[in-house]
Amino acid sequence: MEDLVRTAPMNPSDMLAELQDIRAVIKYLVGLNREKLMTYPAAMKYHYDFYGGLLYHIISMLRLAVFVVGKYPLLRYDLLAAGITLHDIAKMEELDAENGIVADYTVEGKLLGHIVQGILMVENAARELGIEGEAVTLLQHLIATHHEKKKFGSPVEPQLPEAVALCYIDLLDSRMGAIQKTVDELRPGERFTEPVKELGNRRVYVPE
Repeated sequence: MEDLVRTAPMNPSDMLAELQDIRAVIKYLVGLNREKLMTYPAAMKYHYDFYGGLLYHIISMLRLAVFVVGKYPLLRYDLLAAGITLHDIAKMEELDAENGIVADYTVEGKLLGHIVQGILMVENAARELGIEGEAVTLLQHLIATHHEKKKFGSPVEPQLPEAVALCYIDLLDSRMGAIQKTVDELRPGERFTEPVKELGNRRVYVPE
């Protein structure tokens, strides 16, 4: 067909197989963690630290991704959406939480952190499903790089367009979530919030 019409730079069969592999890993991990995912907070404190906060964070990021992909066609929505869905999946292993309240970090969470734990979860899921190849590596790269820089906890820095987009979508959503929390805590007549840790302890001004 490529001799007759302009075609995609990848073989359609290979692309479909990769997409099916990505979907299979997501379906497996979301299904395995369904009950926790419906209740877990996204963090111990600061942003989306409430019942269902992790799932809310994921959904908020997916909605942002629709706009971003529409603006930058270079991005593959399936891969970006997969990275968003799985980037914090191991928060449920990192945090010891019940009813949306985090008591502490788990031992594994303290020793490994959710990035390493997430990479291992994808590896284990792929092994259980008998999936090998680049799709697994791409998912792991998205998880590994979502803090963007090594100094922020990522073992490697983004080397995929989707990984770069994921970093900034995550940053925007987490920052706005933290700001919303402090704005919601304002008393009547107050215009400046309490210091926002994610903003370097700057206060946010809310005009009348």
